[in-house]
Parts: sequence; C-alpha cells; structure tokens
Amino acid sequence: IVLTGKRAEIFGGRMFAAGTIKCKKIGSINEPVTDLFLGLDLDTYTAMEGLHNTITQQSHRVDELDTNIRQIKNALKNQESSDVPAEKLTAALQQLEHESETHNAKLSNTLKQLHELKRDIKLNEASELDAEQQIYGKVHVYFNHLRWDSPNKGCGKTRLLVKQGKLLEK
Repeated sequence: IVLTGKRAEIFGGRMFAAGTIKCKKIGSINEPVTDLFLGLDLDTYTAMEGLHNTITQQSHRVDELDTNIRQIKNALKNQESSDVPAEKLTAALQQLEHESETHNAKLSNTLKQLHELKRDIKLNEASELDAEQQIYGKVHVYFNHLRWDSPNKGCGKTRLLVKQGKLLEK
C-alpha cells in the first residue's frame, strides 16, 4: 500500500497489508488507536481474528460459570438462610460444574489452535512500514508475532522492517 499526495495519511482503525505500507503520517493526535498488520495473508489474519473473538467469548462464559458456581457454593454453606432446598442447589452446582468443564476444554482447544496457527506463520521479511514524516502516539504495528508500539508522544520519520526474525527500526 503506497499513499502519495498532500494527505497521504493513515489514522484510526485497522489496516492490513501482505507487503509494504508507505505513507507520510500514521495516527493522529485526536484519533483512537491505529493498528497496522504487515506480512500476513488475508486468510491467516481472518483465521487469527476469528480465534481471538472465540477465545474472548469463551473466556467470558467461563468467568460467568465460575461466578455462578461460587454463588451456589456460598448458598450451600449458608443453607439455613436459604429458601432453596439443598438438593436443588446441589443439582444446579453439578450441572454448572459440568458445563464449566466443557467450556474450559473448548477454550483450551481454541487456545491450542491459535498457538499452532501462530507457530506455523512464516515472517515475510519483504514487508516494511515507511512513515516519511511522522507517527503519532497510539499506533501499533504487527509483523506476525512481533509488535512495535509508537512512543506516547509519537516519533518522526520511521522505517520498520524485519531482518533475520527481528524487528528493526531505522
């Protein structure tokens, strides 16, 4: 992606490039986070995003189940002040514990899939980022598993590239 002209800027949101991004400015003083992903093919990026979303959903569900289990265990401890019979609480606890085990197994499997996907990705050393004038704060650049964050106050002309598996800033 090569942007030229007076307003050759990228700010806010996410941008994906399998190769190089070249522009004048990245980010903005007033804009939200700008995420740039370089060196990944679109299918791999989409698969990773899908797995990240699944992990987030599964983690939230596991947290909800853990909270419910704790509440039922507390209710069982304080049985004399509860209106619900102990048998019902015990049955609900067993059901929630089973569901929690199932969701934890699914979460573990999804995390394993993400790890395997990331492990198999080869860094594209032909990818680079070239900001000819400035990079503002709140800019994150990803070359596969390598991440570069702009300084809070931003920085001037910057070129990022990968050589021998390492992220270089020039």
